[in-house]
Amino acid sequence: RVLFRSHKLFKFYDCDDIATATTFTLNTTANVTTGGWARRQATDYIYYLCGEDCLVRHKLGISSLEQLEAQAASNLRQSFAVIGLLNETDTYYEMLSTRVAYLDTSLNPNVTGKKHRSSGGEEKNRCKDIYRDPSFQQRMMDASPEIAALVRLYKVGVEVNRFQLEELRQCSSP
Repeated sequence: RVLFRSHKLFKFYDCDDIATATTFTLNTTANVTTGGWARRQATDYIYYLCGEDCLVRHKLGISSLEQLEAQAASNLRQSFAVIGLLNETDTYYEMLSTRVAYLDTSLNPNVTGKKHRSSGGEEKNRCKDIYRDPSFQQRMMDASPEIAALVRLYKVGVEVNRFQLEELRQCSSP
């Protein structure tokens, strides 16, 4: 699950420290907010799904988290041509190819992505095991309404992905 994993943050925080992951601390002297890294990342991803106007409305205190979640869920259902799931990348690329088959992608034959090398060893594996634990996941969601909202949005994304997958299969059938 991608939601509770962040590649470089394990070097700075204990991955099982729920309080640090979900609680903001404001240093009024330096006017700096620390902590709450998982909560902030969840909020940023909700902004991404919701749109720039959501970010502005939320920062101005005009929109609640519930309103952002509703807008993001609506966007997932209506505004994305393909919803891909990280654990199903081959299916995502097939869906993408089917959805945009009319595009001539041969125009850029030399475009390639960079290789990504993951590191972290035993600590990374320990954290993955922790994040797979449903009781830990529930404690994170209980500690952060933003994380809970993002989990619900993930479920909407899975629902939309399945609908799109079936739709594309029906459209591409002879």
